[in-house]
Amino acid sequence: MRRPACIGIAIFLGLLTIMVGCSDKGTKPDGNGTIEDAKNPRIDSNGLTFFYTPDAGVTPRSVYLMGSFNGWTPDDAAMQLKAGADGRWSVTVQLDKGRHEYKFVINGKQLPDKISREIENDGVGGIKSYVTVK
Repeated sequence: MRRPACIGIAIFLGLLTIMVGCSDKGTKPDGNGTIEDAKNPRIDSNGLTFFYTPDAGVTPRSVYLMGSFNGWTPDDAAMQLKAGADGRWSVTVQLDKGRHEYKFVINGKQLPDKISREIENDGVGGIKSYVTVK
């Protein structure tokens, strides 16, 4: 009778180890800051900075941020991300307090933010990102 209990404990400890290993906490691969620091948006005294990093070998023609804060306008010039020397695209915006849903528009195609702090189902089979400004 002791074996099933030991097996159950071993399975529990194995799952716990996996969950800890998959945590968002820890050091980023570049050794700077934590993985949590790399999530969108970065919030500081300048506002909210959103980053988009294209897949390796891909150079977008245009990258925009659209969301509930700009009427879901896909090509709002004020929300256009600029390419940085490091290959990341970014835009800093000021948003009112509250919950704001958003997506990126890459070359005219709407995509969720892969590194958003907050995501949910968009109700039509996709994912949407959101940010809560306090």
